[in-house]
Amino acid sequence: MEEIIDVEVLFYDGKRKSPPGGAYRPHFVVQNSSGEYLGVQFVDLEEAPFGSRVPAKAALLFPGVDYSPLIENARFLIMEGANAVGEGILLKRYVKDKARIYVDFNEMVTPDIVLLSKGDCKADSGGNIHRFYEGMSVSIYSDDVGEDGAIDNLIADGTAIQYDLSAGGFPPNWACVKWCCKINEKGIMHESDAKFAAFLKGSCQ
Repeated sequence: MEEIIDVEVLFYDGKRKSPPGGAYRPHFVVQNSSGEYLGVQFVDLEEAPFGSRVPAKAALLFPGVDYSPLIENARFLIMEGANAVGEGILLKRYVKDKARIYVDFNEMVTPDIVLLSKGDCKADSGGNIHRFYEGMSVSIYSDDVGEDGAIDNLIADGTAIQYDLSAGGFPPNWACVKWCCKINEKGIMHESDAKFAAFLKGSCQ
């Protein structure tokens, strides 16, 4: 089981040579707490200009660390060693069934192909770095909620493929995407549906 936090972050001008991106591993220090350094790894972080607030996702890396100060609406500093390079606020915290790579299911190329990554590597929700190759098995997820308002993310499994997005008909910003995921025959489902299907399968054996 992997714990993920959704955050909004801002990086200070003059503290880094360039804004971070990709599998960035800083520490968070929650304001009005004991000041403990909490290790995280961003699993979805787009580079943005200094001083701009951007949404992101991070994985809580270390099982033995007390992450209890990281609650909804907690404000924190982003630390690199003794240097505060940014700040943020925690929006949501949840547990995933297993480590998966974040995608946006609104970015479907075809009914069974979704954008996966601009680069050759991307971190999953557990902080593991994946280097893509043609036909590689990948597990993906996207944010969603159930009818009761509780977190019930969309999940799918498939394979990594390269797809020519430079042709007409696609948004111009998709042209820089190098890898897509071709979703398998099970399609996209909610985590709750997947768990129920697994329960039924187990009860019938």
